[in-house]
Amino acid sequence: MNDEPKLRPGEQYHAYMHGWHDGAGVKPIRAELSEHPRQGPLYLAGYKDGRDAGKDAAGNAAERFGYQPAILKPR
Repeated sequence: MNDEPKLRPGEQYHAYMHGWHDGAGVKPIRAELSEHPRQGPLYLAGYKDGRDAGKDAAGNAAERFGYQPAILKPR
């Protein structure tokens, strides 16, 4: 039985949004947040959603400007 209190709505929001900002900003996953027993799953869900949003934004920008970024530079 888990005796720890449930996260309040504000704590849930902030755990998720910390993950979202880190994911969208392509920052490393923060161990102190991702490994937290109660906040970790929310942080990781936010991180994934932030990464997905960043990928969508990059695709939209590529289409809008007619540019496809490449890893290799043309010679």
